[in-house]
Amino acid sequence: MTGPQDPYAPPPGDQVPAAPVWGPPAAPRPYGTAYPAATRNGLGTVALVLGIVALPAAFTVVGGVALGIAAVVLGVLGRRRVKRREADNSGAATAGMVLGILGIVGAVAFGAFLATVLNSNSGKQLRDCLDRATNPAQAQQCRVQFEKNYRG
Repeated sequence: MTGPQDPYAPPPGDQVPAAPVWGPPAAPRPYGTAYPAATRNGLGTVALVLGIVALPAAFTVVGGVALGIAAVVLGVLGRRRVKRREADNSGAATAGMVLGILGIVGAVAFGAFLATVLNSNSGKQLRDCLDRATNPAQAQQCRVQFEKNYRG
């Protein structure tokens, strides 16, 4: 049987744990100096997210326009914060503005395309056929006939 072990003895083997390294205390701030203000990047980030969402929402026309306008407005406000040095995400704010503009343009273009298609002779025939349809099978037949007429 062995005697009591020394609790302060190094662990067995050649490895000795390193002592923690502590640096000198931080110097106090001079009287009257303010801490640096936190950046306020929220507007630019939200503009970017809304711009990204505006692109696929352009196929709903209204959603693309609404989200695109919101992205552009928030992107402009975010860039103003960057110019006042309140934020540092100029790229996100600018990207949000550009994507918002693309969402608006895409929604308007898709709306114009829909209006053109639905006001064509094939579109008028589709609306008349759907008005007369009394069940889903007849409505599906109207859609199939529309695709044949529209494609040629």
